[in-house]
Formats: sequence, C-alpha cells, structure tokens
Amino acid sequence: IKFLFPNRFNVYLHDTPNHTLFDRDDRAFSHGCIRVHEPVKLADFVFKNNPDWDGERVQKQIDSAETTSVVMKEEMHVYITYFTAWVEPDGFVEFPDDIYKRDERLVAALK
Repeated sequence: IKFLFPNRFNVYLHDTPNHTLFDRDDRAFSHGCIRVHEPVKLADFVFKNNPDWDGERVQKQIDSAETTSVVMKEEMHVYITYFTAWVEPDGFVEFPDDIYKRDERLVAALK
C-alpha cells in the first residue's frame, strides 16, 4: 500500500515487505520515501470520513494483490518534518545522526 500526496519531491508514504527494518536503530534505507509501520491503521485514519474504505476493506484489497487507486473525498494536509535535535522529557537534548546533512549546510550558509 502506498499513500500518494502532491509534492515537488515525488515523496510518498508506503508499506514495505521488509518489516525487519523497523527493528533497526539505523533506518535510513529509503531513497526519500517514508516507510509506514502500520499502513492499514494509517489507511483507517486517512479514510475515516470515507465509509467505503475502512481498515478491513483495505486489508482485503491488500490480500487480493490487485492494484487499485482510491481518491480522497476530502483534502488532507500532510506535513513532513525533519528534526536534527530535540529535547527529551528529562531535559536531555538528543542529537541523532543528521543523515541529510542539514545542519552542515545551515552552518556553512551562516558563515
């Protein structure tokens, strides 16, 4: 299952047959798209105002292995964010690996 949404980067959200990747600490295996851990739950949320497509029907469609497209009845905004640092509830600041080198480019631009 994949969730397409308009964007100039051709990025979308999708399921993966390789669910073991979700167990890894380093999960930067995509070429820009975003893997969804529980796509049927996400579909159930996305289609909450579309009674024709609940999670059960989505799962049946996946199991059928037939390709189909479903167009949203209502617009839904999608916001993708990329954090290079955040503060944990205990006050500790977390600095994970910046795989896209955003901080390096920011620092270089400020010089």
